[in-house]
Amino acid sequence: MWKVRIIHDDEYEVSETFQIILSEPGMVALEFPEMATVEIVDPGDESAVYIPEAEHKIEEDVGELFIPVRWSGDPSQELTVICSMHQGSATGAIPSIVASDYVSLPADHSSILHFDRDETEKTCQVLIIDDSFDEEEESFHVSLSLPVGGQLGAKFPTTQVIILADHEDAGRDYIGISQILDFAPGMNMQMFRVMILEDQGHPTVEGPERFELLVQVPRGAVLGESSRMTGP
Repeated sequence: MWKVRIIHDDEYEVSETFQIILSEPGMVALEFPEMATVEIVDPGDESAVYIPEAEHKIEEDVGELFIPVRWSGDPSQELTVICSMHQGSATGAIPSIVASDYVSLPADHSSILHFDRDETEKTCQVLIIDDSFDEEEESFHVSLSLPVGGQLGAKFPTTQVIILADHEDAGRDYIGISQILDFAPGMNMQMFRVMILEDQGHPTVEGPERFELLVQVPRGAVLGESSRMTGP
């Protein structure tokens, strides 16, 4: 038996190989194979991108959720990865789709996270839509895919976002709405309808009541001062 000592270092390296070759035998004949290839691998040297938590629980009125995405590996290199959302019991929104719970990010170039040299953490931004519906707990998934310059880590390439149950007052005096307003080029005004409910059966005497109309999570613009309106 012949021992080969492998030297451990702190450098980030790809897998490396060397060969052990038998030659010039004395008083014996060489048999096949007379050569062996040894590959040196170190899992700690492999660049991996991952989400550190498998689950995130939030309230519906959080507005924005920033999910950390971390990269372990050679800090002298660069890495890109796509962060996208996948629908579960919660519904993702794209323009013109109503009754949504979050703004969806597609799995394409518009959702790329780019790690520069010496960067080890980025955030994947999720916009949560706070509507006036009475809803039970819902969930969706945020996933990493198509890494360039590394690989997906085993813990975790995907995280589950749980939106906790939200019980609003809508349903007795008005019908709650959640609607995406899409302003096409040249448009400067949009309208939406709120249905007010009349008391049926046994009407009750009620004084003045109010509810709020709230505009939030804009994309391509910022909210003005009159982003919130109180209805009589």
